[in-house]
Amino acid sequence: SDLPYTSIDLLAGWNQLATASATYPAAASYLKSGVVTSALTSASNMTGNSSASNQWTHANTSASLSVSGSTPVLSYSVTTSQATKYTRFVLGGLNISGTTKLQLRSSVDNFAASLGEFTSGSGANFGLTSVDIASIATQAAGTTEFRIYAYNRNGDIISLPNGNSYNATDNTNPSLNGTYNVMVYGATKASPTLGAVSNIVKRNTDPIFSLPTPSTNSSGTFSYTSSDPNVATISGNQVTLVDAGVTTITATQ
Repeated sequence: SDLPYTSIDLLAGWNQLATASATYPAAASYLKSGVVTSALTSASNMTGNSSASNQWTHANTSASLSVSGSTPVLSYSVTTSQATKYTRFVLGGLNISGTTKLQLRSSVDNFAASLGEFTSGSGANFGLTSVDIASIATQAAGTTEFRIYAYNRNGDIISLPNGNSYNATDNTNPSLNGTYNVMVYGATKASPTLGAVSNIVKRNTDPIFSLPTPSTNSSGTFSYTSSDPNVATISGNQVTLVDAGVTTITATQ
């Protein structure tokens, strides 16, 4: 598709929860209308805290991250109806009372590589922090999962309250501060809308002919396929008749 991307916008946002009593998976509080059909969060190997400000503890004392089924993780999945270029994963406020490190990975490479780590506010302060995820290739419509893995614990409490104009602790643009505690930003690209082409009736003795171009809202190149090459074959937009019969010609852009 040669359709342009939309401007970068908030795709999904989650409000803080009382993690000890919340039911997971939990739906996002905000979905970009017409683009995001579902967004969910869940947790594994993390212990919720009764505080309403989205607090967690975990037991992973390893100084380096080795991902396994027992690794503490917070999961955030986003399901879109359009191709999506994800750009930034934002925590509206983060405070870690200890040495825990939080690393972001995605389902695009089956969680194999780090996308980056988040930076806590200092002392008792909360900080606006994010990871640039623009290195991820444009994803087709469907579900992309992001996971925040926790490690390097030392009796820590991780607090992820809703955003409240906290100062950035890294290179996060202050304009990305929002009212949610977790926010996923990106741009989307709609699929081309193709018009129908009327049925074509030919004799198998007719010469090679050109296919009509369907109406479209995109400038992308067309490709064509024949459902039965024993009836007709296609090269570019040129059709060669082979034998009597019916074939369906599919145009893709």
